[in-house]
Amino acid sequence: MDDDIEWAQIGEGHVRGKADVVTTCERSSEYLAGVRTTFSRFKIVAAENCVVIDSRAEYVDAEGESSQVASCDIYDFIDGSLAAITTYAVEIDSSAAD
Repeated sequence: MDDDIEWAQIGEGHVRGKADVVTTCERSSEYLAGVRTTFSRFKIVAAENCVVIDSRAEYVDAEGESSQVASCDIYDFIDGSLAAITTYAVEIDSSAAD
């Protein structure tokens, strides 16, 4: 991972720098440890310097509250090192079609 990596979370903000990206991932991992996740869609497309993950998942927390999220993450690499991430994520109605 590049030291000056940038993670654009569209509609949510930006995370800049390796340390802040790692911290953001650790916080997400801690939160998700208490959440049941079920993917109804998970597609990976890989190219020479880019990986795209398109997914749809249901998240259920410890209180039984659930949400459906459709997301797309784009990972860009330069010289084999992760240089940028772009995330699009939207909460959707559970009855919405794929």
